[in-house]
Amino acid sequence: ALEALIAALLAALESVRVQAAQALGGIGPAARKALPYLEAARNNNQSVMNPPVVAALARIWGPGPPR
Repeated sequence: ALEALIAALLAALESVRVQAAQALGGIGPAARKALPYLEAARNNNQSVMNPPVVAALARIWGPGPPR
């Protein structure tokens, strides 16, 4: 499922990208493989994507500052 969610971060539909980011955040630290893709999504300046991506990054990194 992780590979499919990472691929969904590149989907044409914005709603699919948002749901993928939310799902990856829900997986938590086990989704660390998705970090570069989430960082890229955050850096694309897509305002709709920023809140779910930032939340996903925080959930994947867990407590404490990002590494």
